[in-house]
Amino acid sequence: MKRLIVISLTLFITGTFISPSYAKKPLVNKAISAKIVYQDKQTELAFPASLGGLSYTTLIENEKQRSGTGVSLNYSNTEITAEVSVYNLGLAKIEVPDITQAFETSKQAIYTLELSGKYKNIEQMKNQPAQISIGKVQFHYALFTYLTVGKMSYDSAIAEVFLTTYKNYFIKVVVISNKESQQKSVDNFMKALKLLLK
Repeated sequence: MKRLIVISLTLFITGTFISPSYAKKPLVNKAISAKIVYQDKQTELAFPASLGGLSYTTLIENEKQRSGTGVSLNYSNTEITAEVSVYNLGLAKIEVPDITQAFETSKQAIYTLELSGKYKNIEQMKNQPAQISIGKVQFHYALFTYLTVGKMSYDSAIAEVFLTTYKNYFIKVVVISNKESQQKSVDNFMKALKLLLK
């Protein structure tokens, strides 16, 4: 009887620590949902349904309109909206001057918002080149303020532009908020995005 108990106990312990159902599961970062909404073939980036507290809303296939412009994914929550673009402008190899030019083009695109008539008084807060690091990822960075049409009058808004490279592709992020107090949402989103850039 004792021998049967020892054998049974040994089988239970062995099964518990070897069985796949009890195997240690990888930790899932709460800032990133497990559900993937878009897998980029060139960079192998897998974009989740939820990223840093923002939810995925739409995918724009810019490439269909113009070669080299890739795709843009839109995310939002109740405080901010973010657009993440992945593209390479058809460049065989992205060099430092290409990054500088792409960043300047990204900043100029903010000024074109005035053409729609929905935005005015667009101003870049810092005109000198700026870079910020999020983890080990370094981004070119610019901050703009502007006014946008509201229900009664114009409301103030903030646009932040981030640009980096990854696997010979540009990763551009434009985040729109209307209060500096929403900076925590911006930070959480960018930190979560950084986790995708392994």
